[in-house]
Amino acid sequence: IYVYFDMDERTLLRLKKMIREKTLKKLDESEPPIELGLADEPGYPHQGVIDFAENKLTAGTGTIRVRGRFTNADRTLVPGLFARVRVKLGEPRPALLVPERAVGSDQQRKFLLIVGPDDVVESRTVTLGILEGHLRVIESGLKAGERVVVNGLQRARSGAKVKTISVDPLTLSDIRPESKSAPANSSPPSEKHETADPEKSDPEKSADPAR
Repeated sequence: IYVYFDMDERTLLRLKKMIREKTLKKLDESEPPIELGLADEPGYPHQGVIDFAENKLTAGTGTIRVRGRFTNADRTLVPGLFARVRVKLGEPRPALLVPERAVGSDQQRKFLLIVGPDDVVESRTVTLGILEGHLRVIESGLKAGERVVVNGLQRARSGAKVKTISVDPLTLSDIRPESKSAPANSSPPSEKHETADPEKSDPEKSADPAR
């Protein structure tokens, strides 16, 4: 049985990059594995392969149509069902992840607010990877163990000195968004996350905001 799904533009560009770098074979040279799960099934118990992809994007949605083929020996899959699909693009690898809400946008760049050893905030341009739940993979621009502002981005300006409070990264999604009275927050990627409050200090002794 055939299963059709749409691939977004970002994923398509990532695949093309992997093909150029020889970390992934072209579709016409192999049939990449694909996994499928139905609405009432945990995980992705059905195994198949990708055997076709259109050669152009759909203008209205910015996606490309892809087709997976499944043997369906037990006839569990029937036409018209909705399903979840997962495509394995490579072997597991270590990665740095930060909460998606920690990523800021400034014109055409993406950035994180990093808290340095001296507790001074730095704005740093980063390269984004895929989104895993509420966490975003950071491909470049961030090192393991560095602290990242995850809440109160408007208060923790680049060049400002802050105080940090450690929190469990697994509970970050439960933290309420900042309000006018809420303190700013910060954290190290993947391992632990922290909150950062602007430190009350003499303005003449604090660092000037980076321009």
